[in-house]
Amino acid sequence: MDHWQPVTGNRPTSLPPLPRKLDRAAVVEYTRGLAPLCKPGVRRLKYFGQQQWTHRPDRHAVFTCGAEAEVKPGSERRIRSGVISRASSRPSPRQSVAEAPSVRSSQKASSKTLRAVKAAYQAESRAPSPVSEEGVEIGGQEAQERREMLQRQQLREMRTGDDAVSYFTRYGANTKVKLIHCILASGHSPTQEVSPYDLLVVPEDRIKRETGEYFTITASGVVHFMPGQLSECVSLSEWVHQCMMYRVLKSMSFFRLYLHRKAIAHWRQNARDAAFCRKRARLSRGCFFARPTLISPMLKVKALASEVGASTMVALPEQCTRLEDFEMATATSGEDGIRQELERRRESMVLALEELIATIRRSSDQLSKRKASMAATRSIAKEKLEAKERFRMEQIVHEDDAAARSCVRLADCLLQANLVASVTQTAEELLRRVEGGVGEHKRKMFAISVHLGQPGEVILEPSTERFLQVFRHLYEDLISVAEGVPCIASALSLASHAPSAAGRSLSEVLASHRPWSCCLEATEKKLTAQLREAQRLSLDTYEPYRKILNYKQAWNEASFAAQNHSLASLSQEVDLMNQFQEQLQRFRAQRHVGVLVIEGRELREELAAVRHMGNERSALL
Repeated sequence: MDHWQPVTGNRPTSLPPLPRKLDRAAVVEYTRGLAPLCKPGVRRLKYFGQQQWTHRPDRHAVFTCGAEAEVKPGSERRIRSGVISRASSRPSPRQSVAEAPSVRSSQKASSKTLRAVKAAYQAESRAPSPVSEEGVEIGGQEAQERREMLQRQQLREMRTGDDAVSYFTRYGANTKVKLIHCILASGHSPTQEVSPYDLLVVPEDRIKRETGEYFTITASGVVHFMPGQLSECVSLSEWVHQCMMYRVLKSMSFFRLYLHRKAIAHWRQNARDAAFCRKRARLSRGCFFARPTLISPMLKVKALASEVGASTMVALPEQCTRLEDFEMATATSGEDGIRQELERRRESMVLALEELIATIRRSSDQLSKRKASMAATRSIAKEKLEAKERFRMEQIVHEDDAAARSCVRLADCLLQANLVASVTQTAEELLRRVEGGVGEHKRKMFAISVHLGQPGEVILEPSTERFLQVFRHLYEDLISVAEGVPCIASALSLASHAPSAAGRSLSEVLASHRPWSCCLEATEKKLTAQLREAQRLSLDTYEPYRKILNYKQAWNEASFAAQNHSLASLSQEVDLMNQFQEQLQRFRAQRHVGVLVIEGRELREELAAVRHMGNERSALL
């Protein structure tokens, strides 16, 4: 359907006000009389209220009918008086050229008439109104009534804030209702989410202005009222934009589930805090170091036990010694100094536990004296408070007395554990000395002597079996020194609080202690490997001197004097002696392997006797 638009340079941007009702009967009758003046073929048109025009394919025929018809002189004033002038339109440029100047001047319309025609052509199609016989539809008053009836129906069906915004967006300020009150919608179930833009229309008398917030919606915008705060006004377009953006964001999973995730995170953190507090309370009820009566003595016992664990059971010699001297030094230090020091610290631990038991007994005696000295004439409230306090004190004393037995057992375990740690620490120190660290390559431990035995054999003194035997005796001495320290529960002053069941012995604990067994095996393997390497090195170094040893062992002075010697044989003997002297000058008296020092001085002195034999031969000759 083609819409007619007037050609004008200043196009209107707003609609004219609604037309007035046709209250005057003369105007209605005159309008009906205009029908015969129009050209044949002109369709009926809706007049005023519905603002829609119908026409034939020639869109300008309707507007030329008034110009070509004969109009009575008295009727021109009535046509321009307001009713017909609103339905007329300004002629197009093509029509203005053909028409006479008198006709153009009589059909000039105001800008309001132009806007009315434009709105009539651009409006949506509506249901037709009743039509008169003359062909002109008279429906202004009926359209107004229908419009008011539609507004009243929308007001009756209005439930939400979106309905109110749509109502004012459609009708604007041309309504009898200027203000609508709303409140925030509430969900029907706890799981139902309610948007801050979801409003419910309520009567004005249901609003609690003193305690609750409410909204008012008008054609100008939405006003938010909060008791005790400044009001906030938002235009309708801004309100619709914010509502739309909120719903778009809520459709995304991040924003839709944000509150759920935040609630779960808070719940998880609070649950962990609550579990931690419960465990801490449970631990404080049974922990020795959380009770005021037990904390000071038990800390002292723990410090003394730590000193036992930090002590060294055997003082290893710093200088290189013989194996016999090493065995004697370790046995003396273990029996005399270390054992006495351990027993002294054990006695200190016993004294600390005796002070603890004495403190518990004094608390029990004070509670008994307080119970005996209570006055009989007291109020019922005071008696209840004192009974409650007395029961709490009795419970504390009973728990402390029961915990004293556990304290004695704990002190015994601490002492035994630190003795095991001290023995293991000594074994680890011995292993580090045997391995010979990077900074200890010059710190040798044992000196061994070398002798030539059978051909292809070198004898080391002491032997590998002797070394292993000494080390085994050392480990046994360590265990005996540790087991020589009496346990805490064996003290007579602690007999009443001693545990009934005896624990494992220290040797049994060490047998199942993996670091201890690993140290023993590693020390034995390392020492055996070093002795084997020393055997090989001694064979390579001192085997070339076996010819000198064999000559010495075969020398017999009587047989040499009885023989007849020539000058050549004597010269040969002198050359052999000179060779022996040169070899002995290149003799190496010491060789080093790990923590072992191979001493060859005794072998060199034994071979140097050949030189004296040469002097004796020269004297005989």
